[in-house]
Amino acid sequence: MIFSKDKWKTEGITKFVNASNALSFETMESPLNQAWMMFFMPTLGDFTTELTGIFYKEPGSRSAEEKQVLYLAQSALANLALWYNFDELNVRLTDQGHQRQETENFKTTFKYQEDNLKFSYRNKGLNALDMLLQYLDDHATQELWSSWLGSDTYCERKKAIVRSAKEVNNVVFINNSNIIFLRFLPLLKDIDQVKLPAIIGSRLHQALHEALENGTKKIGQTTVEELRIRVGRVMINLAAAQLIRESGTLTDRGLYFESVTAGKDGNQEASIPGTRQVLISAEEFERKAAVHTQWLQSFIKCCIEDYFAGFPEDAFKRDNDHKHTFWT
Repeated sequence: MIFSKDKWKTEGITKFVNASNALSFETMESPLNQAWMMFFMPTLGDFTTELTGIFYKEPGSRSAEEKQVLYLAQSALANLALWYNFDELNVRLTDQGHQRQETENFKTTFKYQEDNLKFSYRNKGLNALDMLLQYLDDHATQELWSSWLGSDTYCERKKAIVRSAKEVNNVVFINNSNIIFLRFLPLLKDIDQVKLPAIIGSRLHQALHEALENGTKKIGQTTVEELRIRVGRVMINLAAAQLIRESGTLTDRGLYFESVTAGKDGNQEASIPGTRQVLISAEEFERKAAVHTQWLQSFIKCCIEDYFAGFPEDAFKRDNDHKHTFWT
């Protein structure tokens, strides 16, 4: 973990959130550990070990890159811990059950303040985690953070057709969020395995993955990179449509809407759009996927003719040459 009791006074969470110096490590230890296990371990994998090693170095011995990585990681962890455990931190659990403390000098926050704080902690934490992932992708080398380059998360993405939040954002707006990109990954894998062979043909599908695995640059009269980008546009639109149909949401800034509900202290509540809006949005992405599919198939016929499997509309056309029967 990247906070400790020994360094709490000098490298505690007061650097990242507006907290009193009286906030102890004992109070925050459990929330920080929970956020570490739930958000960092699945996202960073083995790199968490190297990140912990950076934290235990003396501040003066850390490189500029290590300081930046640690700052982003600690900022993300502090804010996510406060958001995820917000309600538990506001009460005390004793033999008499849960209790709320209130003194003459300090009183608990109003409900609207609690909602705003939760929203702020969540956004700051996820944004910092996004920036950390992007920074690692942009600056990792064999000499610097080789454990990130060797992690399952990084290696799997770099051999995939759609590799980053930026590529998704170029087709469907997700605010360059790596967190939302992780939500896309299982959908993209399913589309790659089930739908893509029918779209581009099994032979080209296999050849594309072999080229990505081996680092081949050319395929037919074009590049593997150009083909990957064009195929990715189809996959991203299909994944967006599937995500909307499954959950009714794309991003918190997309299909989720904020509304003021009467009779609930004027609190803002996130509400899933109605079925009609969900279907309209999903169908729009499917239409875009169909258009990109037509462009992709025409591109394959023109530049990778050896692997061209034909247009779907030609499936039932019969070649009358040298046949005893013919269609009119």
